[in-house]
Amino acid sequence: MTNKDKFIEVFGENTDYIKAPPSWWMATYSKPVKEDLSTMEGRIVYKMHENGLTQKELAEKLGITGVSLSRYLNGKRMVKLEVFDKMCEVFNVTADWLLRGNQ
Repeated sequence: MTNKDKFIEVFGENTDYIKAPPSWWMATYSKPVKEDLSTMEGRIVYKMHENGLTQKELAEKLGITGVSLSRYLNGKRMVKLEVFDKMCEVFNVTADWLLRGNQ
């Protein structure tokens, strides 16, 4: 199943965006505790730490601005499908893991 198929399975066919549910975001980039892995933005931050990436570096790899990434992480902007797909590639994770936390 492709990332796009997983995306459509979770969010339906009428959207090109993923809503990052608001939960927490620490400006200090502290490593999230296990409970934070229950959210998409928590998993993104976890992978940023695991890969030694700053928010600016991740934004550059995704081809977006740091402001856009910050808005995704804070739930103020929906993640575009193309960015989501690139994020899975950069972190070497499945769409299912990034969306739901499933292995």
